Amino acid sequence: MRFQDPDIESAFWRKHDAAALVLVRIAWCLGICLYIAFALMLDSIVSYGVDTIHTIYLGVAIPVIVAAIISTYFTRLDRWRHLIIAITLLVSTLVVNAPFYFSDPPRDWVHSANILIICFTFAFVASRFSIALGNAAITTIVFEITLLTSPNLDWTYILYSNVYYLSVLCVTATAGLLLEKSHRRNFMQAIELTKAKANSDFNRARSDQLLLNILPAEVAEELKESGAAKARYFEQSTILFSDFNGFTMISQQLSPDRLVDELNTCFKAFDNIITARGIEKIKTIGDAYMCAGGLPDPYAASPADVVHAALEMQAFMKARKSERDAQGLPAFEMRVGIHTGPVVAGIVGVKKFQYDIWGDTVNTASRMESSGQPGHVNISEATYELVKNESGLTFTPRGKVQAKGKGEMEMFFVRRSSEQA
Repeated sequence: MRFQDPDIESAFWRKHDAAALVLVRIAWCLGICLYIAFALMLDSIVSYGVDTIHTIYLGVAIPVIVAAIISTYFTRLDRWRHLIIAITLLVSTLVVNAPFYFSDPPRDWVHSANILIICFTFAFVASRFSIALGNAAITTIVFEITLLTSPNLDWTYILYSNVYYLSVLCVTATAGLLLEKSHRRNFMQAIELTKAKANSDFNRARSDQLLLNILPAEVAEELKESGAAKARYFEQSTILFSDFNGFTMISQQLSPDRLVDELNTCFKAFDNIITARGIEKIKTIGDAYMCAGGLPDPYAASPADVVHAALEMQAFMKARKSERDAQGLPAFEMRVGIHTGPVVAGIVGVKKFQYDIWGDTVNTASRMESSGQPGHVNISEATYELVKNESGLTFTPRGKVQAKGKGEMEMFFVRRSSEQA
């Protein structure tokens, strides 16, 4: 009756022994009390050999049990606990049978005393069943020798004592076996529950992370708590659109795998750039990339943060183009447009949740991108008014530029002051 995995077997006994420690100490204390009680009764139940039995009880049995109790307080002795239990029970077996060789106790003493030892062996001291079985075998041998060598015991009484003793032995041994099996079953159930909880926590964490990859944190939390997320109006949000120039032509020069790899490389770089500045990614559509500052937390990213992010994105694309040109590989150039204004943000659909934004601000930001030029960041007049005093930025007025569906609009190219025009 062992677990096949030795690590699980060791873990089981460590947990079992730790849980049974108090019970073992109580059992040993009860044993001391019983020895003292028997010693006090000796004067009235035996006619000779009282001093010898007192010496055996008080000078051998009780000190051995006290030593066993003390050993439970030393963790370095934990590995020897079951051996200590076995030795203590063996000493007790010899001690309880000693009166028959040095005195004349009542004949019922012979099976009663040994039955107590059997009960302690299988039930009270939390010993391993295999060790308890060995102890019980030794107790039984000593019991039989005592019966057969005791004077004035007829065969009828010996038979009666054996039936009584062996019946109790079978019952207590069965109880001990079932008890250990129950402990092992409970231990395995606890392990399985722990694993199930760990798997559940892991899966929940993965689900939460996947949800956070789709939705902003506070929107995801609202969705988990209530099953829905209300749309919100934001007075001022700065929207960034980017698009690769000549994407269709260049994509024809790349295999599907290479095309997706290149898009992934660029978009991963964009994700890192905007995340560092607290900007919320909204979505990608084909080669278009859309993000927004100032939502869902209005204070998370300012218009200047979005402009700086756009410049970093363009810097990445220029470096990427130089690298791929040197390798003789086709490379993308990118237009970026930015506009600031009010938007409505929320979740659309009930499958494949998507956090999206709506409003004329979104349309205008898209027109800023399509009206821009490759390698430049094109911003609206509204955004310009909010960032024109930002240090480290230089602006080039473009005047009124025709924007599809919007008419003529004031636009500005923005670059770092350290860059050449």
